[in-house]
Amino acid sequence: MFRQLVPIDGSDSAYRALRFVCAGPCDDTEIHVLNVQEPIVDWEVRRFMRDDEIEAMLRAKAETFLAEAEAIAVAAGRRVVRHLYLGETAHGIAEQAKALACDQIVMGSRGMSALQGMLLGSISSKVLHLVDIPVTLVK
Repeated sequence: MFRQLVPIDGSDSAYRALRFVCAGPCDDTEIHVLNVQEPIVDWEVRRFMRDDEIEAMLRAKAETFLAEAEAIAVAAGRRVVRHLYLGETAHGIAEQAKALACDQIVMGSRGMSALQGMLLGSISSKVLHLVDIPVTLVK
């Protein structure tokens, strides 16, 4: 079985990457969609919210993105598995790719943050250096 990991951050670029994967051959391919939520360390937020409330908020946000991704994949007739990772984005993508024994990562070239849009995907660049499997960037 061929396993593809598609990081989903809610950006148009990420959903284009997923549609790109769904348009490919699907005979023996399993698509893993992953949303990475970085921990909230802002003391002002932590002052008013408990850890379990913050985690619930992050999980709910991730669930929104993953549900949309799953709907896209299922509509294309594809097998899809959803994943959530709490931690640093690039390392989370790399760790999940390894843990899931993925054969390829397909990701959008630009993410949600303004900084990522300025650089050719700082996250993409980090992922390229952290993994030893092919990474395809979709514009």
